[in-house]
Amino acid sequence: MLIGELSALVNAVFWALTGIYIKRAGPGVKTAQVMVTQHWFAALAAIFLVIVTAHLDDAFRMPLWVAVLLGGGAIINTGGQFLFFSALKTGNVGVVYTTTTGLFIVLSLAASTLFLGDRVAPVALMGAPVIIAGLYVMNVIGGRTPAGGTEASRKATFVALGLSTVTAAVWSIGLLTTAIAVRETDIWSAALVRNVVPAIMYAPFAFIFPDLVPWKATRRVQLHLAASSLFFVLSFITFLYSITRISPGLSALLSSTSPVFALGLAAVALKERLTRTAVVGAGLSLVGMVVVLSSR
Repeated sequence: MLIGELSALVNAVFWALTGIYIKRAGPGVKTAQVMVTQHWFAALAAIFLVIVTAHLDDAFRMPLWVAVLLGGGAIINTGGQFLFFSALKTGNVGVVYTTTTGLFIVLSLAASTLFLGDRVAPVALMGAPVIIAGLYVMNVIGGRTPAGGTEASRKATFVALGLSTVTAAVWSIGLLTTAIAVRETDIWSAALVRNVVPAIMYAPFAFIFPDLVPWKATRRVQLHLAASSLFFVLSFITFLYSITRISPGLSALLSSTSPVFALGLAAVALKERLTRTAVVGAGLSLVGMVVVLSSR
């Protein structure tokens, strides 16, 4: 069965829904507020899940080195989020997104093969550049701005590309450490450590900047942040499950198709207009996805 691959694709859908509800919360919502809310919600959900699945004892019996890998992976991914958002603020969104995603796919596939001994079918590898090409068409060609930028804008683009490259590398390391650790424990215990650590990290920021706490937001914003946080948790659980069933590199490849699902969901939920370029790019990525799935 393709349960691992399907789990990675479900992860992509949930991640797209996470973004949809952030967008519905409105432009006044700060990125830091979203991150604090999501990780606090995820930490509470992880505690609940580890109790109801009767894995609380397993979590406390987790080997120290496994906990360190999971906690370290959480810190690494949190740092990657900061770098990614910094890149988005500095450079072109489409270029940043495509560069980060494309490099993350390549580095994750390479790390999965070199360090975990996983093998990805040649057919699946053929699908990877097709997916990346689709993302390029969606995010870069579809969002292209007029040429002739200033020296400052060219410098900003160079900085953004550098940040995107480092982000992809950092996220690949986070994926690798998590994939190694989750082989030695269950996904519920892994989810607990991975979500509690960043929740604790964000606590001081909430005290220093009280406007970041979710209960300071309006009722409408709170509902959308809660929905986004719920899908954030579901996306993480399906991601963890997928890397226990298939190669982490393959999981990263399929999970990176999230923009394709976000495109359709945004058209329905946010009434965003579908451009011809975006549809072509999404179609390319879907073809790459089918190629990857056909390898099984």
